[in-house]
Parts: sequence; C-alpha cells; structure tokens
Amino acid sequence: KKIIKSASFQVGQGSTRNIISGPTKFLGQLQTSSQKLNTFESGKKFISTFLRKLENLDRVHVRGEYKLWIYKRYLVPSFHFALAVDPIPETAIKKMQATALRMIKRWLNLPRCFTTSALHHPNVIDIPSLSDLRSKAKLTFLASISTSQDPVIEDILSILTEEEYCKNQRIQPSTVDLLHKARSSITTISSKTLNNNCKREFRLHMTEKHDNRLKELTVQRKI
Repeated sequence: KKIIKSASFQVGQGSTRNIISGPTKFLGQLQTSSQKLNTFESGKKFISTFLRKLENLDRVHVRGEYKLWIYKRYLVPSFHFALAVDPIPETAIKKMQATALRMIKRWLNLPRCFTTSALHHPNVIDIPSLSDLRSKAKLTFLASISTSQDPVIEDILSILTEEEYCKNQRIQPSTVDLLHKARSSITTISSKTLNNNCKREFRLHMTEKHDNRLKELTVQRKI
C-alpha cells in the first residue's frame, strides 16, 4: 500500500517511469498514486481539454446555430470515452457545463434566465448536459461489460456495480438501475440489443426528468 519512489523496471534499453512522478494511463483510465489524486488529475485534464475545444469553437466565424450543431455532434461526443472510464469530479462537470451554457445562450441569443430544461429535453432542443452525458457514458461502459460470456468478466461486473465502486467512479445509482431495467426487459442478451435498450431507457429517463422540471416552472408577468 506504500509507493516506493525509487522503484522502476528495466524494459529493453530503458526503464519504466514511476507512477509517483506523474499520471499515466492504464486500460484507458488516468492513473496516479492514489484514488483522490486520480479524481483530481482526471478533472484537471477534462477542464483544460474541454475549455480549449469550446473556445476554439466559439472563435469560428459561423452562425450560432451552426456552432451549436458542431457542439452537439462533434465536441461533446468526443469526451464520451473519458467520461466513461475516468472518475471526473462533479465540480469539474458543473464548471464546464456552466461555461458551455453561457456560450450556447449567446450563440442562440437566448436570455440568461432561459430554462436549461428546454435546452436538455430530448423532445425540445436536445442538447445533452455534461452530467447527463457522463451518466450515458457510464451506462454504455457497464452495458459493454455485461454482454461478455467470460465468467471472470461477469464477476467484474458485480464489483463494478457495488455502491462503493460506483461512488469512487462517479457512477450515479440511477445509472445502475437503468442497466438492470434494460437487462430485465430482454430474454436474449446481445451487445446490440442491450445497447439499444439502454439508449431507449436512458432517453425515457431524461424525458421524464426534464418533464418534471418543466412542470415546476412559473411565468412572471407584468402587472
């Protein structure tokens, strides 16, 4: 449980780099010397990369609705893998979501008070929030593992859906519930069938979530 700073291994003509000297990647996930540092580094990398891409898009000389289309179709999906495997903290997600919302409202000439539920609702503008996108990415990640026929992988799935692991990896309990719901509604589990079911259940969940938020809205009128 203690990292030895001087530990390294000879590989060919060189040697391995000790993990304490900086973050590295293992199976696609950013790894450091501790779980707390993993979360910090993944959040730091996510913020810097997302902000750079967002600012580059904002500087493009095209109409606002075209920027929004690029944001939805290219920029946001490019973070799907990172959101699926890295434990990006909620603070980083909220910070970048607030920055993105300010730009989106400016692109579309919307007032600052415009409700975000109309932006994120699947049946309205349908621009996924980063928090929702992370939940969808985690759901896709769990679904890809649950279709394996390898008994060892099946054992890993039971570990990945445990409460403590989900908490460390920033997986919402509702995401695990959606996976179980998608699995229970099909008899023969295949990768394609389960993925389609997960997408359908996730869309229904998002629709219900934003419907409930829109019902709570009130309108201010001038007297």
